[in-house]
Amino acid sequence: MAGITMFRLSLLPLILFTFQAQAATTNTFVYCALPDGSHWDWAYDTNSQDVEVQGSWGVKRVARGGYFDKFRIPESTYQLIQQFCPSGYVPHPEKPHSIWWEVFEVVRVDGSTYIADGHKSIHGMNRHHNHYFRSL
Repeated sequence: MAGITMFRLSLLPLILFTFQAQAATTNTFVYCALPDGSHWDWAYDTNSQDVEVQGSWGVKRVARGGYFDKFRIPESTYQLIQQFCPSGYVPHPEKPHSIWWEVFEVVRVDGSTYIADGHKSIHGMNRHHNHYFRSL
């Protein structure tokens, strides 16, 4: 029985590491786009530098087995980056090596979340649905 207990305990660090790796924070660049995805451009700060934010990537499940990618940031950060987008445009996170549209998941001070406005690519649907490329 002692062998089984040791085996179970040795799995605990692996499980914790896997969970922490999925929730790890990372930096990503921001671009601004029209809500319908018809035009976009990189976001630049007042010093003409690329706007970059820290957060974590995740997946939001939707009906019929679909999902889209989201980048979770605090509401204060989202409000800050909105100022770098022209009127009528909304901020989007840039997922490295992706041609798809991703959106921000915004975390309010009370811990509740919402998906920010923006164009998004829905994946994994039983039929082709909203798979728009973000042309480079």
